[in-house]
Amino acid sequence: MTLKKALRFALLSVLALCICQAAEDPAQSKLAELRRLLAAGDWQRADVLATALASQNNVPYETYELLGRVKDAERHYDEADAAYRRALQLAPNAASPHVSLGVSYVQRGLAARALEEFRQALARDPANMAALSNAGSIELAEGYFAEAERYYQRAEQIAPNDPLTLLGLATAALGAGHQEAAHKSAAALASSQEPAIHFSLGLVFAKHALYAEAAGEFETVARKGVRSPELFLNLGRVYSEQKKYVEAKAVYFQAIDLKPDDPATYVRVGSDYLDQHKGALALVWLFRAVKMDRGQPETLYLLGRALMDDEYFDTAHRYLEQYVRERPKDPKGWLLLGDAFLNDEKPEEALGSYQKALALVPQLAAAHYLVGNADYLTKHIPAAKQELRRALEIDPSHAEAQLRLGEIAFRENNDDEAVARFRAVLAAHPDDVEAAYDLAKVRVRQRQFSEARQLLERIVARRSDDTRFHYLLSQVYRQLDAGDLSARESNLYRTIKSEQDYQHRFIRHSHAYVE
Repeated sequence: MTLKKALRFALLSVLALCICQAAEDPAQSKLAELRRLLAAGDWQRADVLATALASQNNVPYETYELLGRVKDAERHYDEADAAYRRALQLAPNAASPHVSLGVSYVQRGLAARALEEFRQALARDPANMAALSNAGSIELAEGYFAEAERYYQRAEQIAPNDPLTLLGLATAALGAGHQEAAHKSAAALASSQEPAIHFSLGLVFAKHALYAEAAGEFETVARKGVRSPELFLNLGRVYSEQKKYVEAKAVYFQAIDLKPDDPATYVRVGSDYLDQHKGALALVWLFRAVKMDRGQPETLYLLGRALMDDEYFDTAHRYLEQYVRERPKDPKGWLLLGDAFLNDEKPEEALGSYQKALALVPQLAAAHYLVGNADYLTKHIPAAKQELRRALEIDPSHAEAQLRLGEIAFRENNDDEAVARFRAVLAAHPDDVEAAYDLAKVRVRQRQFSEARQLLERIVARRSDDTRFHYLLSQVYRQLDAGDLSARESNLYRTIKSEQDYQHRFIRHSHAYVE
């Protein structure tokens, strides 16, 4: 054997020996076993092994990092912190211990401390995907969308096709108001075969009122063969928001087939019927939902609305009283309860409910109007005028407040103020029959019958079913010596009155003001 061949053989032997020793390195083998136990969730055996490894001399920093993860899993956070700090002492330039400690803080609900650890990791390794995605997730949860978007953009540069990164980027971009960027990220996910990605993206779109896009994502999940009540319920919701009630009903029924004891679907069906002004059907579904969910607040509120629409005022305020007990800080519940009392001819109770709402939303002009109107109906005239004027201070265009103040002025024989207020309403709303009728009453009292006639003739042309208008017009014709016309209006008045009870002026539902 020549010297050259001998040296070559020796070198190969040394390399083989090194490779064999590395393969048989007991420390690395035990770390691999520890990782396997962690992945399998075998915390007890992992703890024993990690503790034994950490007790040895000259162990790598990964040992303490893994020990910290074991202690995290066992919720021994003080011991976990100590292990992570030891790992950082051994490897001050390593990123992974900061990431593991950040994840630990996330599990404990310490978002600010977690974010700082992820930033420390990125200072050491700017391309660390775990740190970028976790930092972006925290910023998203805290509502800092622009900051989250920047983290996800950095992650996308490293892993352009990573679906979780693209999903996070789309979510952050929508929150930041960057719809074009969000749609670009969503388009990159179109080829994803993971139903969970499309479902999550659908939820994000729905949250931002992009209902057509949300429906597309949920439909993609359904086409992949997924059948779940959660999928069909969410798909139905976005159909409902698009007024696609037939399609919504079909998928709601599929959700009911899969989970017949879930009241949420019954609530949605009832809500759709309510939006379509199908009160009887809405009541059937909402009453059933109330029995199933034992009176959840949303169901109680919707049932109250449905009962109001069908004029079951006494029953409505019973359910709405339950709602305000559950949600005493929600002004719309107090407003709708006030409407129920007012329609049930209980103005004092209505006043109390409206005052509760006003205390919650003191800058809402409608709340001041409703309190003022209830004050007026309960003969608290000074208080009524104060609230109605406050409504106009907040919203000078509030026609109802202007009209009611005009009516108060008329009753107080202040014709000039009454005329000014009624004319202000008509200037903004030329077809407002109540303002025109009230102005006609003033003109009758002022014996200006020709103007009153013009006003009333226009009113009855638009609203021929209201006895008040025919009666006053009959009186005006008589004052103008138009006997035949007066008799005609008088006959119309008697005919209509015999066919129907006096119709109270419609009291608008307060939820129209706040929703």
